[in-house]
Amino acid sequence: MHILYVAWGFPPHRGPGTYRALASVNHLVAQGHDVTVLTAGLDYFRFVAGSDESLIQRIDPRVRVVRIPFAPVHREPVINRWPQRRAEFPRLWRDETIERERKIFPENQYASWRPRVEAAAYRLQRERPVDLVIATGNPYVDFVVPMMMSAEFGTPYVLDDRDSWVLNVYTGEPYPGSDVQQEWLDHLLDGCLEMWFVNPPIADWHLSRYPSHRDKIVVVENGWDISFIDPASLGHRVPAAPVFGFLGTINEGLPLQQIIDGWRAARRSGLPSGSQLRLYGGLGHVRGSRSQELLLQSAVRDNVVHMGRWPKARIDEAYREIDVLIFAKEGGRMVTSGKVYEYVATGKPIAGVVEAEHDARRVLAQYPRVHLGTGSSAETWRDVLLAGARDAADTTPGVVERAIEAGGAFRRDRILGPALDRVIARVT
Repeated sequence: MHILYVAWGFPPHRGPGTYRALASVNHLVAQGHDVTVLTAGLDYFRFVAGSDESLIQRIDPRVRVVRIPFAPVHREPVINRWPQRRAEFPRLWRDETIERERKIFPENQYASWRPRVEAAAYRLQRERPVDLVIATGNPYVDFVVPMMMSAEFGTPYVLDDRDSWVLNVYTGEPYPGSDVQQEWLDHLLDGCLEMWFVNPPIADWHLSRYPSHRDKIVVVENGWDISFIDPASLGHRVPAAPVFGFLGTINEGLPLQQIIDGWRAARRSGLPSGSQLRLYGGLGHVRGSRSQELLLQSAVRDNVVHMGRWPKARIDEAYREIDVLIFAKEGGRMVTSGKVYEYVATGKPIAGVVEAEHDARRVLAQYPRVHLGTGSSAETWRDVLLAGARDAADTTPGVVERAIEAGGAFRRDRILGPALDRVIARVT
C-alpha cells in the first residue's frame, strides 16, 4: 500500500508534534507499506523555526521524504528580503498579507504552503497512485492535501489533530473568529475515515460540537518512544545528594521563578547540600527570554544549572543523570503535555505542580512515584521537591519495577500502532 503522510513539521523540525509523525511513518514502513512524507523545506527549520539535526538519523531509510519549500513571509529573518511596503508600513503590510492568506486557506502564516503542497501531491499521484492519506496538524494547512486527494481521486484519509484547530485548549472555548475554520472542519470530518485527538476532553468537546460524526472522532493519545528511551538502561540509584531535572522548552508559561524559589526553600529545609537542579531545554522556541536568562544566571550559586538545548537523540543521557524529575505545565483539563508520557517511562520520582483539573493528572494518577501540588507557590514547590527527594531514597524492593511497569502502558508504539493498523485494515 502506498501511504502519503502530510506533516509540515517533520525531522529535523524540533516541534513537539515531530515525534508522533516520526513514529507513525516508521511504524508504517516496518509493516511493509510504501510511505511518502510531504513536509516543509529544510531551510525554514534550520534558520527560522529551529531544528534538531539528530532526528534525521531516526527516519527509517525506507521512508521517502519530499521537502516542499516554505516561504517564511511573517517570520522572514533576513531584513534585506523584506518587501519595501513591509519596511515602510509594517502594520498595513501585515494586515494585507493576512487578508491574502485567508483567501488561500484560513490559517495565518501557513496558508501560502497550500498551492505548493497540493501540486506536490498531484505529482505523486501521477507517479504512483496513493491508497491512503494521513495528515497531521498543526499547522492545519496539512489537511488540504487529503481533502483535495479525496475530491479528485477518491482517496480515503485520516486526520490527526494533535492540538485543536478551532478550540482554545486553555480556555475550553472556540477561538474568536473561527467560524470559517469550524465549517472547514465539519466538511473534513464528513469525508474522513477517522479524526484523532490526543486526549479525552478535547475529543469530547468535538463530539458535542459535531455529534453527527461521533463514529469518526477517536482518542489516540501521545506516548513515549522506546527508540529514544529504554527504561531498563537508565539506572536507578539511592543518591546521597539527588539531582533534580526539568526537561523541555523553558518558555514563558513555565513558572521558573516559583520553581527556583521553591528550590531555595527546599535547600533551607534539609535538602542535602550537594543536591543540584538541572534544566534541560532552550529558552523559548527560537530566541530566549532575557528575564529568564537573568534568573537562571542569578540561581547558579544555588546549584541551579541550565544545561541548554538538548538533542532528542541524547535524551536518555539526561534521564540517566537525574534522580527526581520536575514537572510543570500551564493549562487545565484539556491540556496533557507530551513530556508527561516520557517522564512516566523512567521509573523515577516525579515532583510537580499543576492545576487540580489538569489532564496530565489523569496520566500521572496511574504512576506510583508522583508527588503533586497545586498553586505554584514557593512553599508548594518546596514540599513536592522534598517529597521527591524522600522517594528517591526509597529502597523498598520492587518500587522501581512497579513504576516502570505502570509507565509501559504509555509506550507510543502500543497506542499509535494499533490505531494505524486499524485504519489500514479499513482500506485493504
